[in-house]
Amino acid sequence: MNHNFCFLSLLPILLSSVAYFFYLFVPESDIPLRYQIPSYRAAIDSRNHPTIPPPISSANSPSSTETFSRNKPIANMGGQPNLLAFPDVDKLAPTLRTYILQAQTAGLHRHDSFKVAVSGGSLPKTLAKALLAPATSAEEKLQFDKWEIFFADERAVPLDHEDSNYCLLKAELLDKIPAELGQPKVHTINTDLLDDVQEMADQYEKLLVESFAARDSVKLPIFDLLLLGCGPDGHTCSLFPGHELLRETDCWVAPIEDSPKPPAKRITLTLPVVTHGVKIAFVATGGGKKEIMKQIFEGGGGLPCTLVNEGGLDRVTWFTDSPAVEGVSFPRRGSL
Repeated sequence: MNHNFCFLSLLPILLSSVAYFFYLFVPESDIPLRYQIPSYRAAIDSRNHPTIPPPISSANSPSSTETFSRNKPIANMGGQPNLLAFPDVDKLAPTLRTYILQAQTAGLHRHDSFKVAVSGGSLPKTLAKALLAPATSAEEKLQFDKWEIFFADERAVPLDHEDSNYCLLKAELLDKIPAELGQPKVHTINTDLLDDVQEMADQYEKLLVESFAARDSVKLPIFDLLLLGCGPDGHTCSLFPGHELLRETDCWVAPIEDSPKPPAKRITLTLPVVTHGVKIAFVATGGGKKEIMKQIFEGGGGLPCTLVNEGGLDRVTWFTDSPAVEGVSFPRRGSL
């Protein structure tokens, strides 16, 4: 009995010694990447052990143990998103440009690059209106050669397909950037994997790991800015109301094969990645959005856009026009 007690007492010391040996003599580069990055290992393991994770809890919420609210309006929480409303898109665009320039400046100051995630839909057209306008001063210069663009979601289609978010952004913005402003580094999906969206998601997550965790292991990538849209059902990225992906907490990028909006096969950033951005911007315009905007800002109910609001709080800014927020009872303003 005494021998067993002595052995058990020494066991923690032995284990600590082994761990210290590895720390001293095994270079991190010799450790497989998937074991350095916990979320990446979880993403791979989920292929063999598929489960539905527990509800998301956000470290950016008022309490680190508090889960996203499913039934209370945002105004009752400890912080609020910013709702900006303009008469039309032409009036909205200059303020959106200023906001992006501020995020660019902060990103360049932090790590000499500007890491952005972009959605599709009508967003690229509005971005083009904001970003392709001539600069009126040196402070307004966009340094596209410092930009690193990822897609907040992408459809499993060829890059020249009309449903491709890359194709849309390329046509509306990338192909029109003046040469003197440089060209951004754009991360597209691997089109060799169109028939295997799980592998496509894993490969795209590797791109994030290489960009955000090349030197140090990190739990989540932190984008300087996420530029998002809002669907008429309250979805954003390819995170749809009621879908199990809203509860994904391990992967950075997840596949979806049953999107209620075609095409069915896609990949998407997960909710924790979206809500941990330094800045999170939504662009929602047109009278067709007013009913869903009421639900997002007044009804709670667990809509994806609502969950982003609740997870990002005052790091979230909505750029809207007057028709989109008609009848919405939420504080708004017309400038940053």
